[in-house]
Amino acid sequence: MVRRILAAALIVLFVAPASAHPGAKPPSEMMADLNKLKAERGSFIVSIHVEAPDKAGAERCLKIFSENGVSHPNPISLSSPTPPTLYQLEGTKEYAEAGDAADKLVALVSASAAPGQVTWTVSKKTMGW
Repeated sequence: MVRRILAAALIVLFVAPASAHPGAKPPSEMMADLNKLKAERGSFIVSIHVEAPDKAGAERCLKIFSENGVSHPNPISLSSPTPPTLYQLEGTKEYAEAGDAADKLVALVSASAAPGQVTWTVSKKTMGW
């Protein structure tokens, strides 16, 4: 029974965090690293977290999320009720295969959130045993 439950469950094999600073790995490189670790078929989940100093920046990121099929279950939220307040937004998108589409998405979001902070993680999920 446990084996069937595990076989049906989505298993996150590895999570690799990054941010928009110059030395950070782009999502496509993180996906390639995950492929080297585990040769099983599966898709990639890119999770993006945005902290923008102004609401307009967060709304631009929300628009980019919507235009690019990024799932964002929660609306824009505030980091703190007292200054300095950051507007926060999170979203995820699934990619069937590794590629540079996630890099382009992260670049768009980073430019829209500037001078805010954008961080992302890439995980790989597989089905079955």
